[in-house]
Amino acid sequence: MCVLLPSLSLCSQINSRDASGQTPLHRACERGDTACVTELLEESQARTDIKDQDGETPMHCAAKQDTPAIIKVMCSRMCSGVNELNLHGETPLHVSCRLGRVESVKALLGGGAKCDVIGGVGYPIHSAMKYSEKG
Repeated sequence: MCVLLPSLSLCSQINSRDASGQTPLHRACERGDTACVTELLEESQARTDIKDQDGETPMHCAAKQDTPAIIKVMCSRMCSGVNELNLHGETPLHVSCRLGRVESVKALLGGGAKCDVIGGVGYPIHSAMKYSEKG
C-alpha cells in the first residue's frame, strides 16, 4: 500500500522528477503498484503527462508491465499519455505489443489507445507481429 503523508510540501513535490526525469507516478507504474497509482491520481492529483528522459509518460511504464489494472485506473481518469510517442517512436500500445503483454494491450485499447498511430517501427500491429515472430 502506498502511504502519502498529508503535508503541503509533499503535495508540492508530487510531480517532482528524479535524475532520470521520472515522477513518483512513473515509479509506481514501473513497480506495478495499483494502490499507489490510485492514491497518487486520486488523492494527490499526480500529472500523467510528464515525460522522463526517454520521452515516456507513466502510461509507457505501465504498458511495460503486465498490470492491466493500472492501465484501467489511469484510463478511467482521462489520462493523457495514452497515445504519446516516446523518443523511440512508440506509444504505450506499441510497447505492450512489442513485449507481448496481451492483457495490457486489451486494457489500452479499452481505454482509448489508438491503433492507427504510426511510430518508429510502423503501427502497433507491426510491433505485435515482430513479437510473434520471436515467439
